Amino acid sequence: MWTFYISIVFLFVTQIQHAWSNVCPIISMTSTATTMTVTWDLYAGSTVYKLVLDAADNNVAPVITSSPSTDTEKTVFGLLPGTSYEVELTVLNFLGPMCTDTQTAFTVPVAPQFTTSVAVSSTAIDFVWSSVNGAVDYHVVVTDHNNVLINFEETVQGLETQITGLSPKTKYDCIVYASNTAGNSANSFKRTIWTLTQPPSELTVVSSEANSIVVSWPAVDGVLLYKVSLKDTDNPDILPEVDDTSALSKTFSTLEPCSNYEVSVSSLNTFLLAGEPVISTYSTANIVSAANVIHSYSCSDSTVTVSWDAVTGANSYRVAASDGTNPDLECTTVSSLTCDINNLLCGQTYTLTVTAISDDCSSNSVSSFSTMPCTPVFSSLEYTCNSDVVVFSWEPVSDVQYYIAHQKDNNNVESPCMTVDTSCTFTSIQCGQSYTYTVVAYSTFGCQTEASSPQTTDAGPCQPTNFAISSDCLSLLQVSWDLAAGADSYHVEASANNGQTYQCTSETDSCEIANVPCGEHLSMTITSLTDTCNALPLLGSPFQTVPCTPTVVSATSSCSQDTATVSWTNSHGAIFYIAKLASGGVETQNCRAMEDSCLSEGLACGQTYTVTVVATNALCNSSDSDEVTFTQPPCTPTDVVATRDCGTESATIVWQSHQEDSEYTVTIDDELGSLTCNPTSNTDNSCSIESLSCDVTYTVTVTVADDTCTFTSAPASMDSVPCVPQNAGATQNCDTEEVTITWDNAVFPDSYTATITGGASPVMCTSAQSPCIQSGLPCGTSYDVVVASEHTGCFSTDSEPITVETPLCTISNVAASGALSPVTVSWDSTDDLFTYTVTATATDDDHTHVCVGTTTCDITDLHCGTDYTITVDGADCSAEMSGVLSTAPCTPTDVGVSIDCQAESAQLSWTASSTAIEYIGAAETDQGDQLHCTTDVTTCTIDGLTCGTTYSFKVLASDDTYNSSFSEELVKGGALCPPSNVHVQLEMMNWMIQVTGFGWTPVSCSDTEYLLTIVGNKYGNTAQKIELKSYWTDGNYFELMIPCSTTYEATVQSRKGNVVSDPSTAFSGETAPCYPRQAVYTNSGSISVTWSPVQPATTYTVYDNSVTPRVELCSSVAPPCTVSTDNVDNMVITASNDIGESYPRPIQTGTINFIDPFLLIDEVNSGWITLNWTPVDNASEYNLYYRLGDPTAPPTTMLVDCLMKKFYYQSPSTVYCFSVAATLLSGPGPESNMFCVETGPVTIPIAPAE
Repeated sequence: MWTFYISIVFLFVTQIQHAWSNVCPIISMTSTATTMTVTWDLYAGSTVYKLVLDAADNNVAPVITSSPSTDTEKTVFGLLPGTSYEVELTVLNFLGPMCTDTQTAFTVPVAPQFTTSVAVSSTAIDFVWSSVNGAVDYHVVVTDHNNVLINFEETVQGLETQITGLSPKTKYDCIVYASNTAGNSANSFKRTIWTLTQPPSELTVVSSEANSIVVSWPAVDGVLLYKVSLKDTDNPDILPEVDDTSALSKTFSTLEPCSNYEVSVSSLNTFLLAGEPVISTYSTANIVSAANVIHSYSCSDSTVTVSWDAVTGANSYRVAASDGTNPDLECTTVSSLTCDINNLLCGQTYTLTVTAISDDCSSNSVSSFSTMPCTPVFSSLEYTCNSDVVVFSWEPVSDVQYYIAHQKDNNNVESPCMTVDTSCTFTSIQCGQSYTYTVVAYSTFGCQTEASSPQTTDAGPCQPTNFAISSDCLSLLQVSWDLAAGADSYHVEASANNGQTYQCTSETDSCEIANVPCGEHLSMTITSLTDTCNALPLLGSPFQTVPCTPTVVSATSSCSQDTATVSWTNSHGAIFYIAKLASGGVETQNCRAMEDSCLSEGLACGQTYTVTVVATNALCNSSDSDEVTFTQPPCTPTDVVATRDCGTESATIVWQSHQEDSEYTVTIDDELGSLTCNPTSNTDNSCSIESLSCDVTYTVTVTVADDTCTFTSAPASMDSVPCVPQNAGATQNCDTEEVTITWDNAVFPDSYTATITGGASPVMCTSAQSPCIQSGLPCGTSYDVVVASEHTGCFSTDSEPITVETPLCTISNVAASGALSPVTVSWDSTDDLFTYTVTATATDDDHTHVCVGTTTCDITDLHCGTDYTITVDGADCSAEMSGVLSTAPCTPTDVGVSIDCQAESAQLSWTASSTAIEYIGAAETDQGDQLHCTTDVTTCTIDGLTCGTTYSFKVLASDDTYNSSFSEELVKGGALCPPSNVHVQLEMMNWMIQVTGFGWTPVSCSDTEYLLTIVGNKYGNTAQKIELKSYWTDGNYFELMIPCSTTYEATVQSRKGNVVSDPSTAFSGETAPCYPRQAVYTNSGSISVTWSPVQPATTYTVYDNSVTPRVELCSSVAPPCTVSTDNVDNMVITASNDIGESYPRPIQTGTINFIDPFLLIDEVNSGWITLNWTPVDNASEYNLYYRLGDPTAPPTTMLVDCLMKKFYYQSPSTVYCFSVAATLLSGPGPESNMFCVETGPVTIPIAPAE
């Protein structure tokens, strides 16, 4: 029983077989480092689920496990961390695999561990950690030990990082973990690290006296000790002076004059670890550097002239030019402010230092200049054989603005190339030419080098032209060409399909290739050769050698007398073949084919032919194949003539088209079998067959055969001798002095002749068939009678003689008794020992019924309802029964029954029997009780039927003497009417369902049950059919839940026992409209509500649903509808017509692009639940969600592309909750109403949940 609000309803639908699919998808896979949990859907009909997890590492055995058919989840243990597994799910039943699915998933990595973690400053910590298998990323997390809300995280792919931006002298908790597509590893062991202490905010450096400074700084909170350092930056090899002090200043007294120093101060923490320092610089007294240093370089003599301004305090100057590799070049002066440096090297950048020297120290003024470039040095000359490009390269030269390279060919044609690179690419290189290359460098200040040493290269040879091949259909190829520029020699190569190559080489313009095989398609190439480069092979036209001679030639006729198939082995190089056939040395036929056989037509049977085959490629023919000889099958015998011998019962057969080397067989056939004969010699064209049967027409054929074929002539016909007449008899009529001779007529004879002897002379009686009556033979004489048959002039032998005795006889008192079969005929006669023949004939019966006896006999197989004439015949007398014999009436046919359930009667009807006077109809119950009706017409009514009782109806016919047998029984339930006055009571709509009560007037028959059936179209859509049934009930009221906007017809049937009535008169009705769809409102000064109309609504009403009872705001027959309210969030809309009002639907703001479907459950059966839902416009598919047990649990999703789903469940007595949502191009739609149902053994739907 289903409980759906207050309704009780059974839904009957046609069962749909579940088709096994090939894929049963894995729903999800989650893993840890050593486990993986796999989930899937329950699958109907399964007995076990098998899981195989195969690691990507082939050295590890796969993990195999299984689960019972009730499980949908399995956790697999014993896996490798950070490893890719191929996961295969197989659903099995007793017959084998039902479906399978394979997916790939990783286990998560193990936790990495820090190998190094150290604070490097007051705001930064460096980390290094171990590598773990399967990790894609590493995540370092640094958290303030005293404030977990302050943390820093960095993700890297490597094994080290630095976290910056930290707070000074702060304790941090640090961990690292790895991740991949499967998830995150566990955290590493925690490291706790203090950042270092920050330095003082500033340094102050002041000079206290000669070679002494005082360094001071502000205090840092919490710092007890500072590290102070002084470093001579001009002399990095001198160790710095370092001191730890708790004071806030430090004096250094060892400074050198004209020196530069770096002073730094850092804070020490409680572990005496220094943080990053604060740095300041300080320089002791110095003379100024020379200013306005000017240098002038001369390209012609590689000299630079340097000048500068005078420096106060300087008493001399030194100028040095350094290229960083060679010894410095110097000049010095005491009073002059200019100096020359000679012998400068090319292509160098010199550092020019002008040093002003005093008694205590010196100062430097540094500048630089470049000398002219050196002449470029050749690096490489790249030429790829058969290309049109030369790449000329040289070593780079410093201080170059650009280069110009030059190319010159054999004809002194020059091509320049300007570039800033160290190579030039020259294109359009011509084959057969020689090229020379040089390069000149140009500096930025106008200097030009000499040209580099020339470099020469040769381009490859050109290809020859006019490449030609000929062979004159022989195995020798003649090849020729025109000479090519730059070539020393030529190589010709012919490549064949047999994998071999054939070649020749020449320094001239031709060569020959010998012994080229037949039937080859050759690819021809010619190559120009030199010692250093060969030209690209020139491809010539493909060349075809003479076809090979066909072999293994054979010819067969396949038992065709005028055609033969010539076959051969395909030969290389042939396009088609010609088979030539000759007879007597003269070619008579030929046939052509592109395959390995051809059919030659127009051959003569029995003729010997020779055949040869040639192959051709349309240019050359092969030589003839070996000759073979064959003979066509023998000719079919003709003009077959068969001649019988009446006296010897034999026949001689003669034929034409006889061949002495063939075997002939003559066959004569009749319906009983065959006889054969063969000629006595191979020259004889006839043979004889004896012992032929009589009364037979023979079919005569002659068959000729050789070793493989058989041919049969056209059939000839021959009639045999007629047979001796059978069952000959004779009777005499003394009154007429006639003798009647009888025999069994046969089809074969043309006539019969009876010879009667015993009288004065023999008498002949001839007749085409039995009997033959001969007059003029008086009684009292004994006659001998023989009968012979004749056919086409040939007579049979005589029958056995018959003696006719002629005593007087009489027959009287012929009578017959019996209803149908058998009928006994009796008579009186003067000779009780004589045998008499009785015949029964009728105009309605084309068969003569006969029996034989002395005074009585029985006639069988008479027809019902027929009048027969009875005749008794003796040897020389006969008598006919007075009147006719009437047989019993025939059994009535085409019996029909019409039940009148109101009158509790049945009217029988049937087809009349011709001799019947009256009919009796009967109705019999299973207990043997009978009711009858009698009539002289073909209908009658049986009254007094009991409602709900099954009757067997039958009819018999009577002629007042005999009764027919009863007709075949017709079984029907009697006198059970359907209910009347079917009516309906509508309840209030709930969502898209209207509870509808149906009542009816019970029938006046005890223990009667009723079945209500609803058929119609739902949701106002003729394409969506609906059929609902109740169960059989003894009440007269039933409620069904019918979708909104449904038109239907309701009928009720009655049932008592096995008797079911016809359906009642149909009640036509409909349910209230569905609620309006896509109901929205807009507010642009006034509130306007619009919606999508629904069928068959006639009115739409908007209500304020915040009060009870709700208040109508507006009503309209079509959208839109304008309302005035401040409570727009509680507006609802309904659709109504004369039938009722729909369920209220909330009105939303804005534009709704799609709506939610409405879900219904049509059927809950043993093993499955049938769900359907209303369509959503423009939906491409639907997501069906189901939850097991808990309606609030996360759902499992199934993708459906139609409006119905047959859901197969695995858990009986369990609550399943369903909902559905549409998917459109713009995204997923809202979820529908939720519908929960409990599965068997008793299926109880639970009310829909919002």
